[in-house]
Amino acid sequence: MPGDELRDVGDAVSRAAGKRVTSCFLLTETGGYTRALRAVACFADGSTAFVKAATESDTAAWIGRETVVYETLSEKPFLPRYYGSAKRADSDLPLLVLEDLTKAYWGPPWRDGDVRKVLDTLAAVRPCAPLFADGFLPSQDAERAGIASWSKVAADPEPFLSLGLCSRGWLEAALPTLLRADE
Repeated sequence: MPGDELRDVGDAVSRAAGKRVTSCFLLTETGGYTRALRAVACFADGSTAFVKAATESDTAAWIGRETVVYETLSEKPFLPRYYGSAKRADSDLPLLVLEDLTKAYWGPPWRDGDVRKVLDTLAAVRPCAPLFADGFLPSQDAERAGIASWSKVAADPEPFLSLGLCSRGWLEAALPTLLRADE
């Protein structure tokens, strides 16, 4: 990424978080199924934040929706801390600034106590009102096929298999059914 663009991201992060950014570095080794830019911003006070920045109109819309979720549920303990959002001056594309969890454990494998943490988190999420009810946020069902569809997994199964959720044999056997369900 050119230095000017990264500097512009840093300026927007400073506005969103209300703290001076001293540097930003791109996260190039992360997975995921998004075209958004992912970076870590380092602040003058020594703290850091995770940054997700839109790179085009689709990611701008997704980050806009995600921002609504964080602004609505920002006090919930199951979400990373929300620092804020802003638009980049160079492109008017939005970015989201969240708690930096890059040093957190991202299994698999599951460790002792991980299943309990998941169950506790699900219990905390359960009473939350759905954000897609009553037109609060539009349904993403129509867009889902382009985001993380089974056809995308079929074309390149390695990222999905790296999650350790199933075996290669299971995925190969299940893909025809999953592809039909996507349709």
